[in-house]
Amino acid sequence: MDFFRTLNEIAFYLSFVLWAGGGVTVSVFLLPLRDPNTTPQVQGFLYSLWENLRIVAIAVSIIMLGTSLTRLIIDPAVNVFWTVVYFVTFSLTVFSRYMADRLIKMGASDPRSMLEVEKRNFALYLSYSDACIVLTVIATTLM
Repeated sequence: MDFFRTLNEIAFYLSFVLWAGGGVTVSVFLLPLRDPNTTPQVQGFLYSLWENLRIVAIAVSIIMLGTSLTRLIIDPAVNVFWTVVYFVTFSLTVFSRYMADRLIKMGASDPRSMLEVEKRNFALYLSYSDACIVLTVIATTLM
């Protein structure tokens, strides 16, 4: 049982580092997308970056969900409050990334076609996602 617990913890923390670090990094890289003075070539590059990293983010999120549920089942000494906070912030992060993805898909044919209001909302979803990632890190630390 300790062997499986150790493997699960390793998988959890590796995917957690990828999930949290990757989420914040993508948010930083995509900040120029909301600037109207950004050249169309850069906007196209940022859009393709989002499209390529989206699949990886979904896969890492599924791994995170599986390992955290396994961690909850295997480890009987988890703190219930911080576990609930973890799952709520994890869900809010995934939801805000989904909403940002929906906004960027509205301009799927041409990223420049995203309206200014949608660009602002896109940046807000990314900022909200980053705040939820920070809360998830805190909840994981105290779990």
